[in-house]
Amino acid sequence: MNARCPPCPHVGRLAARWLAAGLVLAALGGTATAAERVALVVGNAAYRHTDALRNPGNDAADMAAVLRKLGFEVIHGSDLDRDGFYDKLGEFGEAARGSEAALFFYAGHGLQVDGKNWLAPVDARFERRLDLESKAVELATVLDQMRGGTNLVLLDACRDNPLAGDLARSMGLSRTVAARRGLARVAGAGETLIAYATSPGDVASDGAGRNSPFTEALLEHIATPGLSVNDLFTEVTGAVKTRTGGRRKPWTHISLSKRFYFLPASGSAFDPGQSPTTRPEAGDAARAYEAAERIDTVAAYRLVIESFPGTVYAGLAQARVDKLGGGPAPGSSPSPSAVSGGGGVAAGAEEHPARVERALGLTVEARKRVQRGLASLGYDVGIADGVFGRRTRAGIEGYQRDKGLPRTGHLTREVYEGLAALGEEVARAQAEEAKRREEAAERERRAAQGRADDAAFARAESLGTVAALEEYLSRHPNGRHASKARRGIEELGRSGRRRVGERFRDCAECPELVVVPAGTYMMGSPDSEEGRGSDEGPVHRVTIAKPFAVGVYEVTVEEFGRFVSETDHSTGNSCVTYESES
Repeated sequence: MNARCPPCPHVGRLAARWLAAGLVLAALGGTATAAERVALVVGNAAYRHTDALRNPGNDAADMAAVLRKLGFEVIHGSDLDRDGFYDKLGEFGEAARGSEAALFFYAGHGLQVDGKNWLAPVDARFERRLDLESKAVELATVLDQMRGGTNLVLLDACRDNPLAGDLARSMGLSRTVAARRGLARVAGAGETLIAYATSPGDVASDGAGRNSPFTEALLEHIATPGLSVNDLFTEVTGAVKTRTGGRRKPWTHISLSKRFYFLPASGSAFDPGQSPTTRPEAGDAARAYEAAERIDTVAAYRLVIESFPGTVYAGLAQARVDKLGGGPAPGSSPSPSAVSGGGGVAAGAEEHPARVERALGLTVEARKRVQRGLASLGYDVGIADGVFGRRTRAGIEGYQRDKGLPRTGHLTREVYEGLAALGEEVARAQAEEAKRREEAAERERRAAQGRADDAAFARAESLGTVAALEEYLSRHPNGRHASKARRGIEELGRSGRRRVGERFRDCAECPELVVVPAGTYMMGSPDSEEGRGSDEGPVHRVTIAKPFAVGVYEVTVEEFGRFVSETDHSTGNSCVTYESES
């Protein structure tokens, strides 16, 4: 606290409360290196046995890009089948061993069965309970690979999942409660945070935009300087509830004994090496300013300026001090208006650089343009967040040095306009690139849907049955082959062909028949088979080109008699009978 400006006692107690509440990064003195932070990011969208999803590819790609900027070594997988999923998981497990932080982000289909959570690769198809072990990835297996000091699991996998319904139906009516949409509540061991896109057992929306509501909120807040992961999910929860009209609420399990930060507080002038108990967060600067606004005194605003120098809130507080007529803090240089008696800057007097910059009245977006402009010229300013911290100030000073201008580290009108123009060009280029990526992702999504549509119809067409074509239409009612499938069903109906699996009799005394599908099998037995007869080989492939009907049971004497009567079949002069020895 600066002793030159004795604050009012109320503000002093507030400041002590802010500092005592943990105003800083507990685990990070700066941005971690790639070797210290490892992330596995998976987005599964192009499912082969159910409709493709809209957003997981975008969600994973955008999250991977942000995590790289936040210092993570990212292992990124897109549309992974089960083998590919396990390959990425093994790579992640090795990289995460001994890391400071290990993060797993998954967007795609997931389901719970008997209280266990499963993630669905794009080739997953569940027809019975045992398929889960062979065709899905259990969440517990992922958690076993989490070997970091802090483990973060982010699951945007609570979408309405037709695969869960398929499994429930295959398990029978008495077991449908066991296979549910959404995910089951789970807790991780050790230093772990697990976050779901919505409450356990509930399902979330895939979203109408580029990202799902959950991932969109994550991307919006994850790079906020000085925001702990606990507070991050408070912000994410509020954003998701707002965007879904209160229908969805993310769920988190937090078992962390220390604070974790994706990005350290970059908006203060404190040295990164300072004690964690004295280094403030950007979020605390905002809360301090809000408290000062409620008190609305010069002393309250000066305390914000002294406690959080270099932040946007310090600038706002100084503007409020000026409006209240407080002038500069005691012991500081008088303002230009004071020197000139209110009539302007006195001869020979130069206005303070910080005051010149404040007079520009820059918005957060304007500050971001400056940061993007500096970054385009090669100056390291970190993330363009609109907060002028040490790196941004150093970048401004470097730009001034290279331009032969006074090295103040603060903006003048001339410097701002030059950098802002560059920043706008960068923003336009980024927007165009984002649009190109979104269009490419949309083309790939449509192509994936087309491939799934083609594969489903090819299978239905090869079976050549009404049931197969109807199954195709149930999954792809507006598919590119829908009209052809409907014509096929009409033609099969006119031809009197029956469905595969259908049982029927041609008359009351006729044998019961069942329709079996077309297919291929190997007839005969190998030479090495014990007890093999001479007429059982050679082994050869037999193809049944079309479905046909066969008797369900052995032909009875009565049924054979009806056949003889109807066809005038000659039975010959002998009769072969079976005589029992018992």
